[in-house]
Amino acid sequence: MLPFEGIKVLEFAQFVAAPICGRALAEWGAEVIKVESLEGDHNREQGLINGMPIEEDDCPTMDSTSFNKRFVSVNARSKEGVAVIHHLLETADVFLTNYREQVLESLGLDWPTLHAKYPGLIWARVTGFGDTGPDKDAPGYDTVSFFARGGISGTWYPKGSEPLIPMAAFGDNICGIMLAGAVSAALYRKLRTGEGDKVGISLFHAGVFGNSWATMASEYHRDDPVPPYPQSRAQATNPGNIAYPTADRWIQFGCPVWINYYDKVMKCIGRDDLVGNPELNDLETIQKNGKIVELEEIIGNEMKKRPAAEWLRRFEADGIPVQLCAMFEDIVDDEQAWAANVLFRATTASGNEHIYVNIPPRLGCVGDGAERRKLSKPVGTDTREVLKEYGYTDEQIDEMAASKAIRVRN
Repeated sequence: MLPFEGIKVLEFAQFVAAPICGRALAEWGAEVIKVESLEGDHNREQGLINGMPIEEDDCPTMDSTSFNKRFVSVNARSKEGVAVIHHLLETADVFLTNYREQVLESLGLDWPTLHAKYPGLIWARVTGFGDTGPDKDAPGYDTVSFFARGGISGTWYPKGSEPLIPMAAFGDNICGIMLAGAVSAALYRKLRTGEGDKVGISLFHAGVFGNSWATMASEYHRDDPVPPYPQSRAQATNPGNIAYPTADRWIQFGCPVWINYYDKVMKCIGRDDLVGNPELNDLETIQKNGKIVELEEIIGNEMKKRPAAEWLRRFEADGIPVQLCAMFEDIVDDEQAWAANVLFRATTASGNEHIYVNIPPRLGCVGDGAERRKLSKPVGTDTREVLKEYGYTDEQIDEMAASKAIRVRN
């Protein structure tokens, strides 16, 4: 049995963050009905960003947020369409959305209204900046809320260069899977109390949370003549936690407790003469004495002499945590990514096979989910079937379709 079998979710959302939450709930067994506009979720067009197909029967970006959902198309600008949404809510356990408060209030889909009507309903929403504060109604996408306002675009680049170009949907994917965890907690509480709850997450908060340590440390550096971020390599605080260029690629070190790895690193790079050096093996000492750059140069000069593959073999043999700074092409060729169920392949209705990424939380009872996996469908594919299950007749459905209150794909 899957964890959320019998749970009904109504997803009134578009793009990525909230729909990723819906995807997770669907993978874990919930029935997720996705309500789209007559034109469809704008995520159906986002493949253009990365040069992927955006056809009705071949749309990987839409698939990535929509596995195992049912697709209903409703015109929320029409009175009849809004009535359909409310009818679908009558038996729902979760309402999932990312629309702004003013829109939801105009449709009677805001938290106070739905909580009064359905006390057991879990109302979950993704926002750009949160439910309170001066910017609670500001428009927000992951590029501006997560990356820019969350402190990533302004700090995650080498000093003297320019802000990074945000990866499409990076913050959305993280935010969506966080929300799935919160909704799961609310469902558990509902099981025990029968009560619904208001669940929320903002892209802004998720970005700041990811940068928690740097954000917390900022109060100690307000008066520094040189702010700690963005950093140059000369400002690095641990030579064992940065990337080094080899003869062909970059390798990232991951040695947070430097003294535990110092001797191993020196031996591995052929600098036995520096093994046990008390001026270089202790993080506090090298920071205090300004030895960071010197040590970076010692390591860097040796690393450039050999290709990355050779260094990786050497470091792995000595138990030193390093990894290649992977390109996306490296990831899809990575044996570990396939063995650990990070990636999978699926074939669309067009007959084209694509690579997809699994959601990170893995449950033993869910397995790889391949036998249950269904890709996204064209706009309105399930409208008739779902509405008939909710008591509408074919005649009523045809009338609403003719008046453009809904869209039915025959």
